Amino acid sequence: NGKLLFDLRGHNDWITNASYSSDGKWVLTSSIDNSVRIWDATTGKIQKVLEGKEDSIRYAVFSPDTKLIVTASKDNSIKVWQRESGKVLYNWKEHTDWISKVIFSPDGKLVASISLDNTIRIWSIGEGRLKYTLEGHTAGVSDAVFNIDGTRLLSASWDHTARVWNMQTGASLFVLNGHTDILNSVKLSPNGKFILTSSEDNT
Repeated sequence: NGKLLFDLRGHNDWITNASYSSDGKWVLTSSIDNSVRIWDATTGKIQKVLEGKEDSIRYAVFSPDTKLIVTASKDNSIKVWQRESGKVLYNWKEHTDWISKVIFSPDGKLVASISLDNTIRIWSIGEGRLKYTLEGHTAGVSDAVFNIDGTRLLSASWDHTARVWNMQTGASLFVLNGHTDILNSVKLSPNGKFILTSSEDNT
């Protein structure tokens, strides 16, 4: 019916991203006020505040089991946090330019970070380290998504192409051409058979 349920107030600067946990119980928000806030999706009340000390937080997302949170900051760092304790498990710094997005693989074992430094970096949660650097795009990477079983990663770039990557080897399998301007997003159909891209070439 379009009724407003909650007005989530608590950040003191603009909010960069908001997302639900996979079970729908929590809402996660990130902000340039250097914090991430976890909200109860049923009551709209703040449950926890995770504060970064380095720089504004540009992106945050829950792991599939909601036990972890990964964040990307303006200083090009990536942090993995425990949701309940608020402890930082890992602090990774490898990218040399703006991080567009961070995502978990469907099984929660990998994190992909997408950057305007033309690379995608794949991180192992179990080992706490960089697993692959996916190189091939010749301009910034704007978006990425894992396939259903996490064996492939799809990426979209400002170089006018999309790519399909093998997550067992880190190799580029296919380059998808056709657009004549930068790509802003890439999505996978629910059955995993089709790839959808959007571009500033109006298509």
